[in-house]
Amino acid sequence: MHLRNSGRIPAVAALILASACSPDDGGGTAPTPSATSTATASPSPSVSPSPTASPSPLMPSVTGLGFTEAEQRIADLTPLVVKAASAYRNVPLPAAHGTWKVCFQAPEAGTELSTGMAGPTLHLTAPATPCPSEQGAALPTPTPTPTPAKKTADAPYYRNCDAVRAAGAAPLHRGSPGYRAGLDRDGDGVACEPYGGSGSGSGGSTTGGSGSDSGSASGGSGGGSVYYQNCSAARAAGAAPVHRGQPGYGRHLDRDGDGVGCE
Repeated sequence: MHLRNSGRIPAVAALILASACSPDDGGGTAPTPSATSTATASPSPSVSPSPTASPSPLMPSVTGLGFTEAEQRIADLTPLVVKAASAYRNVPLPAAHGTWKVCFQAPEAGTELSTGMAGPTLHLTAPATPCPSEQGAALPTPTPTPTPAKKTADAPYYRNCDAVRAAGAAPLHRGSPGYRAGLDRDGDGVACEPYGGSGSGSGGSTTGGSGSDSGSASGGSGGGSVYYQNCSAARAAGAAPVHRGQPGYGRHLDRDGDGVGCE
């Protein structure tokens, strides 16, 4: 008897233990878990973004513009100093070159204009001068067209002063057409001057004297000097030949103007 009941005791004890541990389905209140404090995470500090470097401006195309306009366009983009130079090696650049045209630029259009680089250089030509085929070429010097010499008419030739007077060219001055030393015997630069005394004319005729071919002579109005109407009168008076400066000499007696009348 004792052996049969001993096998049930562990089983009963297990049931009692299970019953005590299971929750009460009859409306019992479940135990409330204790409140657990939740830690609030502190906000992490915001990180400022690193500044982005602005891109360098690009060199504009300024060829064909006047220097003043080109310089202003570059100055609107960069503080770099713009330099000017002549596009021709043999043409100096004047101080006032604002209207000169840009033929070449350095750097080329589209190049970045960084702060540390050298300033742009613009090569210029005068407004009316074409650009050279390459920078630094020599400007050709135009060959002057020779001016044809004016053809002068042949200077007339007078055999003697009678011919000069017949042509209405007397008196002849040194340098005038037809003048020659052979007509200016006194060398004063004037050839075939008008006759002296009160007489005038050519070919032996004159007025104002009383002489005749028979050899007469008379005083003229030339300050009381002797006057011969013609060479016949001079010869008749024994005065031939009559030299320049002697009493009675007159140009009307000296047909060839050699200073000796009535040879």
